[in-house]
Amino acid sequence: MEAPQGFWQFRFMAQTRKELPDMTNIFPSNLMTPEQVSDYLGVSVETLNVWRCTKRYNLPYVKAGRLVRYRLQDIEAFVTSRMQGESNA
Repeated sequence: MEAPQGFWQFRFMAQTRKELPDMTNIFPSNLMTPEQVSDYLGVSVETLNVWRCTKRYNLPYVKAGRLVRYRLQDIEAFVTSRMQGESNA
C-alpha cells in the first residue's frame, strides 16, 4: 500500500519542528505597536506613518508582512537623541 500524497512531506515537517530551538529568548516581547508608540511619544499614528515613509527621523522599526512594530530600546534611544539643552544629571 502506498502512502498518501504529501504524507512524507508532512512527516518531515513534523520531525523538523521538534528540532527547532526555542526562539522566545532570541526575540523578546518588548515590541510596541504604532498605537503604543504614538501614545508614548505624544504624536498620532499617522505622523509615525509619515516618518516611516519619508524617513524623516531615524526611528527603526520591524516590519513583518503588513505589521509594523517598534522595539522599546529604539524608542528610548530616539527620545534620548532628541534631547536639547543641558542635563541636570
